[in-house]
Amino acid sequence: MSEAFPLGTVDVESVPGPALRYSFCSLVTDVGLYREMVASFREKGFSEAACEFLYVDNTAGNRFDAYAGLNVLIARARGEFLVLCHQDILACDDIALLDARLQELTARDPDWGVAGNAGYGPDGRMPIQCITDIGGYKRHAGDFPEEVISLDENFIIARQSTNPGLSADLHGFHMYGPDMVVQAALAGRKAYVIGFHVEHRGHAVTGPSFVRSARAFEDKYARALTPRRVRTTVTKSAIGASWLARAIRDFRRNRRFNRPEDVLPRRFKLRKLAYVLHERLHGPVYRIGGHAFALPPGSNYALQRGVDTGEYERPMREFVASHLPEGVDVVELGGGFGIVSPFIRDRIGPDARHVIVEAHEALAPYLNRNTDLKRNAGKTTLVTAAIAYEGKPQVDFLLRPLMTMSRLARGADDGPVVPVPAKTLSQVLEETGVQGPYALVCDIEGTEFDVFECDSAALRDCVCVIVEINPRFFHDRGRTVRDWLNLFHEAGFEIVDEDTNVIVGRKPRPTVN
Repeated sequence: MSEAFPLGTVDVESVPGPALRYSFCSLVTDVGLYREMVASFREKGFSEAACEFLYVDNTAGNRFDAYAGLNVLIARARGEFLVLCHQDILACDDIALLDARLQELTARDPDWGVAGNAGYGPDGRMPIQCITDIGGYKRHAGDFPEEVISLDENFIIARQSTNPGLSADLHGFHMYGPDMVVQAALAGRKAYVIGFHVEHRGHAVTGPSFVRSARAFEDKYARALTPRRVRTTVTKSAIGASWLARAIRDFRRNRRFNRPEDVLPRRFKLRKLAYVLHERLHGPVYRIGGHAFALPPGSNYALQRGVDTGEYERPMREFVASHLPEGVDVVELGGGFGIVSPFIRDRIGPDARHVIVEAHEALAPYLNRNTDLKRNAGKTTLVTAAIAYEGKPQVDFLLRPLMTMSRLARGADDGPVVPVPAKTLSQVLEETGVQGPYALVCDIEGTEFDVFECDSAALRDCVCVIVEINPRFFHDRGRTVRDWLNLFHEAGFEIVDEDTNVIVGRKPRPTVN
């Protein structure tokens, strides 16, 4: 084998030892990822004195599937609590917090069965979660501990004393989280999401194997239980459903995960008609906080509704209004449609400089209109360029439909690209004459990692940063939110506020002797 497993981790086929508090149980196909996972938990206080890290070695091929492998791990584990987790997670919270969360859960429900960090509540409408993953940074939703009817498989906790286990007649690598929840329910125990935060670096892998696992899960419990619906973080499922209901569900799931190109367009909704009528009567203009914003005609429904309801870029706008220093020059990376820009001007006043950098040339008319560039021509500068650190004068820019979520093209991206001028943050500061203390507002779809990794000189005079991070693009490049936060702190910033994916950082004021 090319790589050695971390010291202190245990192959489940070795001999047992004394009891511990936590047993971390993982199926390992990539020793590098597993080593980083173990190191992150040890840094957070999960020491060898209190924990063991057990693995099933699947590096040479899947000797064990999830159901068989985790049952072997559970049988071998010595910990009071069993942590069934993926090899690609990283600890964000420490052992003291996990101890406290489990104590809170036990005080609320002494007979709880399983716990985790993501699932769906009994109504199946909204996810209950405490996680950073490709969907976003610190996705917290729920009043923890909160009861759920399913758990995501990236991080599941069970108690040794409840004799947990997975179905012996199910196979594969999917649906074992819901299986553990149902198994606990059959024993009269409930499942919960708790407020313990990890970063999950993986992508949900679906396809024929997922469809087979979901079908087998439904067929098994159809034979044993009365009908009820279960919604997981990936799919809707049914327990005890009739053969017809299961056939319909299986057809929909197969079409979605095996043949996504065959999925029919979403049904026309009356609320979409409201925006069609709005554009006919008033044009594609919407108002937020006293400002009128023009959008491209025929914009997609999500963009129209987001701007109309004020939810579009809400955390960014609110942090601009509450944290941006008044009277300080601002560099805004990723101007987009100019939805945030007028609020920056409101905050910094008429005399401060405002530099807006946007690579998508087709957005220029909307930026000019929405930022009232003519009126602020002396103090507002629009730079048409992409922030990039490849050392080239031009880079490929990936164009997204209806001009939303456009970004630098990377590797296997699929879609139309255009060459655009490339600049670093340092070049933008030099060319626009921004000198001395300034603030940075940044929404550039993953390139914020490069800014903090490659341009420490430009960040030296930055006194405040409001940045929207995109964990999906970090993970696509083999990086993590944890890596970016290390760069963020190395640049001298401390987090003073955060909401969804938006983080506010300030440099501490120097102490006066």
